[in-house]
Amino acid sequence: MLITGNVVGNERWNRCCCRTTPDYIHAPASLQVMEIGKAVYCQKPLIHHVSDAYAMIDMAKAKGLVTQMGIQVHSFYDYGLATQLI
Repeated sequence: MLITGNVVGNERWNRCCCRTTPDYIHAPASLQVMEIGKAVYCQKPLIHHVSDAYAMIDMAKAKGLVTQMGIQVHSFYDYGLATQLI
């Protein structure tokens, strides 16, 4: 799978993109997006090899990007509310 500027967009206002990929491609796809200067929020599993984590850290630092690994259920409002109520 290859990402081009035409797919993601290189406009100044477009600071991130949303992609749907199988689990095994999360790290390579995230690295491609970061390579063109876009922020990444990726669902678990983010990586399958520790070396992928280091590559992503290095890329994010080099490009000055924000990255985050998420667990989708934790993004829901109801989950946060339930946590506060407990």
